[in-house]
Amino acid sequence: MIKLHLFEMDNTLAAVNYDSAWKEYLVKAGLAPETSLASSAAFQESRSAGRLFNAGEFLEFQLAEFKGNTKPDMLKIAFKFFEEVVKPAIKQSAFDYIKSIIRAGGQVAILTSTNNILAYHTALYFGITDYIGTDPDADNGFFTGTAAKLYPYAESKLFYLGRLCERYNFDASEVAVYTSSMLDLPLLNTAGRPVVVDPCDNLAQYAEGHNWEILNWQN
Repeated sequence: MIKLHLFEMDNTLAAVNYDSAWKEYLVKAGLAPETSLASSAAFQESRSAGRLFNAGEFLEFQLAEFKGNTKPDMLKIAFKFFEEVVKPAIKQSAFDYIKSIIRAGGQVAILTSTNNILAYHTALYFGITDYIGTDPDADNGFFTGTAAKLYPYAESKLFYLGRLCERYNFDASEVAVYTSSMLDLPLLNTAGRPVVVDPCDNLAQYAEGHNWEILNWQN
């Protein structure tokens, strides 16, 4: 019996890659240098292909604009980003699916490599109260531009899955994982119910070979 439905956000709940779209948004708003676009594209090419990359370098790059700002400051910018970029890309099928789980009394959570400031607005929109993302570090109320905890990325997500299982007193066989990312294969291979959403060809082939469920949530 599935006791927890666990979702990634990128290209799963919304037809957008949060990290790259965020950088593009910051550049257009004049809050990040235009040179960020090339670096962002290189990181996202690796991610899309399911190739591991240097997590430390990525976090330093991805959280650069947080440095020196407060949580309220970044939440305001993140809200505008959500309204202008993410909300129009929300997959209606994903929204309806999650709402049906919640109405039936099911437990839903988000586990994403995207930072918690961006994840907050998506979780709020979907009515999800439990979400885990990259946690930006802060000192005396100001972000330092680094991550405070283990980056929830690729195999590291298994650590957070274990924390969730401990919190709710169940094991991984009672968890359904929904994602569109090849980098989440460790999570998918551990879950009791692995579900791939709008997968790339490589992930679709892998899923078919393992008789996993494939959902089409494209708007």
